[in-house]
Amino acid sequence: MDQKDGKLSKEEKMDIAMALFLYDRRVTKYINDVKVARLSDFSQRLTIENLKPANSSLPAAPYMAMELFTRTKMNGRTRMEKEKMKLRRSVNEQYQEYASIPDEKREEMDAKIRFQQEEIRLDNVEDREIERERDGWTKSNHRSSEIPEDPVNAKFSS
Repeated sequence: MDQKDGKLSKEEKMDIAMALFLYDRRVTKYINDVKVARLSDFSQRLTIENLKPANSSLPAAPYMAMELFTRTKMNGRTRMEKEKMKLRRSVNEQYQEYASIPDEKREEMDAKIRFQQEEIRLDNVEDREIERERDGWTKSNHRSSEIPEDPVNAKFSS
């Protein structure tokens, strides 16, 4: 760049103009690409939201949930409302029975329930361990042979 008194030559001005033009084109293209991506994303979301279920014979989620709770077929809204009322009445009756039990007996019953839940949880843990062993996964497969069995004592002994 030959500068004479801070002035640019005609070629230098043309080079700068061309660089700005190309830069402007790249920025405009980038902006347009972003707009297109956003529009396609929006249209895809809109399409997904407006999709009908593949099998329209399936009932809506609340009906399916109520069918699972009551083990009866929900034919319509009135049937569902009746089953809701039955379910509420049943839960209320069970709660009233529970509330009428003396405190000592209730605490004993709660302890039994907690014990049963703990047994179920332990059974599930054992089942998972058995599955892992069947699949060939054990902790020893993933341990390095360099790690001592008791890292706390090994740390202080060396």
